[in-house]
Amino acid sequence: TTPALGTRAGRTVSSALRRTGCVRALATKPPDNGDPTPTPEPEYGLGPPEGLLRNVGQVIFMDKPAAGSLALLGLTIGDPYLAGLGFAGGATATITARAVGLDEESTDNGLMGYNGVLVGCAFSQFLAVSPPVALAATVAGAAATAPLGLTDDTPDRAPHYLALTLPAGSPPDLVARLAARDINVSQRGDRLRVTPHLYNDADDIAAFINGLKAVL
Repeated sequence: TTPALGTRAGRTVSSALRRTGCVRALATKPPDNGDPTPTPEPEYGLGPPEGLLRNVGQVIFMDKPAAGSLALLGLTIGDPYLAGLGFAGGATATITARAVGLDEESTDNGLMGYNGVLVGCAFSQFLAVSPPVALAATVAGAAATAPLGLTDDTPDRAPHYLALTLPAGSPPDLVARLAARDINVSQRGDRLRVTPHLYNDADDIAAFINGLKAVL
């Protein structure tokens, strides 16, 4: 079942994040050829502010900042606490992606941050802790999502998809067998792509694990 929105009121952290600066800082280095015009040099930061909105939009498979804005507005109206932690999670994952040197274009398109949004939204509903503790957990959890799924042996795979490596000898019709059990996944080479969402609960996870054991 989908967790109801509006069940808990809380404080958003988006204003605090905005105060930290959403635009990549520019530094200057002294000219080394006598040119008096300093050369701008990009430094570490959150990147274009549209990327923070794309984090939210990618949750509903839309990479437009306007879609992310509307989604964030709706979440804020329904539950400011959920919206705040979701935004904080997306921003944290974006910062982490840049810190570890992940692809900047993918990061600016929200592909490295949307899992962080989901972490924040989930923690707001399922962690029965104080808001500061939930925020700390969101930061830690969202930071861990940014590098996941990146492997050197699959450069042609989109880095924002999380996948399970299948054991040797897995049945070629594994996806069809799982679909017959009402478990919808997809396969990319020797990896099984699983994309749970906010409406999935513990029973769904148990059904997936049991189904996977049964067909392997």
